[in-house]
Amino acid sequence: MVSNASMASVERAAEYIRQHGNALQQAWLNYMLYSEAMPEETVEAFLAGQREDGGWPPFWAPDATSVDATCYRLTQARQMNLFATYLQHPALARAVAFLYERQDTDGHWAEDAALREVAPPWAQPDDPAAILYLTANCGFLLALLERWHHLEGGMAAGRAASNYLLGNLREDGTLPSFLHTHWLAAGLWYLLDEREACNRMLEILGQRVVNGMSPGNLVWLINTLLEAGMNDHPLLASAVSQLIAAQREDGSWPGDDGPQFDTTTTIEAIAALMS
Repeated sequence: MVSNASMASVERAAEYIRQHGNALQQAWLNYMLYSEAMPEETVEAFLAGQREDGGWPPFWAPDATSVDATCYRLTQARQMNLFATYLQHPALARAVAFLYERQDTDGHWAEDAALREVAPPWAQPDDPAAILYLTANCGFLLALLERWHHLEGGMAAGRAASNYLLGNLREDGTLPSFLHTHWLAAGLWYLLDEREACNRMLEILGQRVVNGMSPGNLVWLINTLLEAGMNDHPLLASAVSQLIAAQREDGSWPGDDGPQFDTTTTIEAIAALMS
């Protein structure tokens, strides 16, 4: 059940989106608040820009295809319920196929080597930390799509990703990667019923995260735990409290990559608080 504090926070954020959000964010807001279906023309605009190989370009390389950008686009599509309404949409099917094709035989994902000169740290093709992040992110998404939308092959891809991640665990139970890799891995392990690995990772996260985390990362953590089904975990309540405390007076949350992403972070925060 959404708390009174969360609902008050959502109402302020909703007003911010009404004033500053784009057409997609307005439609997403109406879906969350009033269960209004996303207009077809809005969905088509959201899916526009897909490249011939089925992936989407990242903001840092508009003429290339990115595993990370494609995973993010599909994650947004799932949060907007597009897989339930437009499950057979060719763009979604092609994007999922792209991720399957880009998974290596040992279970990992990496960006194309040609992007080395322009990729940010989290997408560097040859960097082990970036590879672990992409593997946790894609594995979690595909397992999630099979669990909730019956997309064939998602759990198998997720299990291969899980094996790769487990093979890279350090003695202290952490992964030599970014902090968000850890909650994505925990979400994947929860979906796969790898509860020992999941619980150990959540214990580590509980010792290291929340206080001082950016709103964008708090939202990401909250949505990952909720989507995996960990609705009652203490880490979730702590993250929600911190997210509400970080809301600005105008109802928004700041985007991690600059003011142009404020509305994105805010609409995703609404999704987290309403789940």
